[in-house]
Amino acid sequence: MAPQPIVIVGAGGMGREVLQLVRDIENHSAGSWEFAGFLDEVIPAPNLMASVNAHYVGRPSDTTCLNDLPSNCAFAVAVGSGIDRSVNFDLLGSAGLEPATLIHPTAVVGSVVTMEPGQTVCAGTVITTNVRLGVGTQINMLCTVAHDVVVGSFVTLSPGAIISGSVTIGSFATIGSNASVIPGVTLGEGCTVGAGAAVIRDVEPGTTVVGVPAHPISGR
Repeated sequence: MAPQPIVIVGAGGMGREVLQLVRDIENHSAGSWEFAGFLDEVIPAPNLMASVNAHYVGRPSDTTCLNDLPSNCAFAVAVGSGIDRSVNFDLLGSAGLEPATLIHPTAVVGSVVTMEPGQTVCAGTVITTNVRLGVGTQINMLCTVAHDVVVGSFVTLSPGAIISGSVTIGSFATIGSNASVIPGVTLGEGCTVGAGAAVIRDVEPGTTVVGVPAHPISGR
């Protein structure tokens, strides 16, 4: 079977990490993906593209560019902002492209895990059982998602985040690097948990919390 072409939206650091993820999947399971280039609103530096043996295709907002992609082309959106991922999902979806789900070969994903389209699960992550992941979730390296967790759409888990059992995470939330959330907590839509924070109580929608234990930033 011929590999399926895939474009990556976002040619920054996360985009290059996702390119490595695609290549690791291809090396592990030959015939899965064929990288078709980067899409980005900002033209990346040629030397940066050369450093990862990649090329720039065009802007995701350019319908002519999207129409020139192979008819069976999939896409991955490799930007940190959940809102920006949502916008790009809409742009590429309206052009007839399908979101790819990318799971690194070293990730451990339980058999009772429900994933909506467009997941990115990076190296070393563990997702246990009875977990639901919404559209466009981005789970970075070495994260842990325990039993009975419900994750909304376009959520970002930064490297090393630990989500304990029975946690609910609202759409567009961002969990910082090495942050931890105790069992049973609800994180509201659009909230931000700072790097290294320890969340021991519910977080209101749109709130930013930091520290150990995590507390809201004054004035937000």
